[in-house]
Amino acid sequence: MSRCVCTHLFLELIESARRPWTSGGVIIPKGAIVMVPTYALHRDPEIWTDPETFNPERFSKENKESIDQYTYMPFGLGPRNCIGMRFALISMKLAIVELLQRFTISTCAETEIPMELGITGFLGPKRPIKLQLSHRSAGTQLTPQGCEAPVLFYYQIPVELDNMGLLAPKRPIKLQLFPRSAGAQLTPRG
Repeated sequence: MSRCVCTHLFLELIESARRPWTSGGVIIPKGAIVMVPTYALHRDPEIWTDPETFNPERFSKENKESIDQYTYMPFGLGPRNCIGMRFALISMKLAIVELLQRFTISTCAETEIPMELGITGFLGPKRPIKLQLSHRSAGTQLTPQGCEAPVLFYYQIPVELDNMGLLAPKRPIKLQLFPRSAGAQLTPRG
């Protein structure tokens, strides 16, 4: 799953120059906006073999060590890399696990294979992805490796737009954490 997630991490890295900088005849004045085009870097055929093909094996343990750290940097590099990297990766993996626990996903007659990616500021398909989702029956639930029982639970939080146009909860969110035994059911408290 980690390798699949790695194949589609293409964020933009943008920073303001804190001081003037010169290298190889290129001058970057203080305050200039510098952007590393990671989408282009991660899709460069001179760096990646067949970059448009979905190939999670690129990020296997055997191949990962051969990747130059300056050619794959979806969360930036060094001391100023994204502090939310681990949270983002875990969130994506948990979302995938939750989806696969609840549904069987298969292609249908309208599924475009291979999918064509759009080239915009965000990574996404050129056209909508059409798949068939079927609810899993209670007896066929998938359990993440190492877990005794499915552990994911979502509670719908009512939200509204604040004065800046951002989503915010309508009332404070109070969470109570407590240990539970395997197989115990969670019940939201009002």
